[in-house]
Amino acid sequence: MTVLSSLPKIMPGARSPQIPEHVLTRVLDGEAVLLNIDTGIYFSLNRTGTQIWSLLQEGRTVEDVRREIHERFDAEPQVIDHDFDGLMDELVRRGLVSIES
Repeated sequence: MTVLSSLPKIMPGARSPQIPEHVLTRVLDGEAVLLNIDTGIYFSLNRTGTQIWSLLQEGRTVEDVRREIHERFDAEPQVIDHDFDGLMDELVRRGLVSIES
């Protein structure tokens, strides 16, 4: 498993995140609640995080999701990248997503 911030922003080939079978998801009022059934720990996502999670569930690569979020939100690119990388790092750290390099 690789932490996203240790990878270059764009690298040749696709980095496809995998959502492990031990992660359950429920969306309530536009916000996702993730449960790692191996640890019993819940993790909640705001509306933006839920949009990212939905794109990950579609099987998109990390960079495809990043591009889509840039298109959807009117914010400074550096802010989007910082927040996106922070969320992805947290999801990986908590065992909710794995990213093969």
